[in-house]
Amino acid sequence: ATVEYARWADESGAGSGDTVTEGGLLTTSGRTFVVRWFSELAVAPETFVKVRDNLNQVWYSEGISLSDARKRFIVISAARVGL
Repeated sequence: ATVEYARWADESGAGSGDTVTEGGLLTTSGRTFVVRWFSELAVAPETFVKVRDNLNQVWYSEGISLSDARKRFIVISAARVGL
């Protein structure tokens, strides 16, 4: 089952890299998303977390960091791969 949560996020680039494969050039891009803390995301297994940006692109979580004890923000490091 999938549960979607519409949240505002600050998005910043985290770089990209190209890999040559038999099928063509494979580009891996990274993004960092900062969202306001909410409990459903704080307890979610990071491998199940995906972020859909304003261009409707899906980014897959590579790591989630919770802010300090005041529970202000959650930082999601995410990536996507495309040809």
